[in-house]
Amino acid sequence: MRMISLCFLASLAFGGPAIAAPERAPAPHCMKIVEIKAKNPQAHFEVLGAGAYHFVAGVYAGQPPVGVMPPGDGAILVTEKGKHGAEVIWTRHDEGCEPFLLPEELARSIPGIKTAKDEKFEPGEDSKGDVHL
Repeated sequence: MRMISLCFLASLAFGGPAIAAPERAPAPHCMKIVEIKAKNPQAHFEVLGAGAYHFVAGVYAGQPPVGVMPPGDGAILVTEKGKHGAEVIWTRHDEGCEPFLLPEELARSIPGIKTAKDEKFEPGEDSKGDVHL
């Protein structure tokens, strides 16, 4: 019992589990994907494969605050002719959440990213799977 208590205290001291947090993260701002597409008829929407999703999720997690994961289990890359860079919309069910700006240099590398042989999407507990446009 003493060992469990020490481990619990050490866990709290080094970032600890969510039960120790005084507040929960705010719910992400989400909108139906069809509504996002209707508001941006000139934009091109591309559902990212597993490899590209993991790439942009890593970019997102590397931004301050470092280590925060995206608010979704899938992503759509949104580009518009004549505009630099791209926007990543994280997907949850049929909604797009918290747009993330991706610099032009990184956006240009997305088409070259291939999904590894055994790489898969593993939808989160609250997900119903991939989004299809």
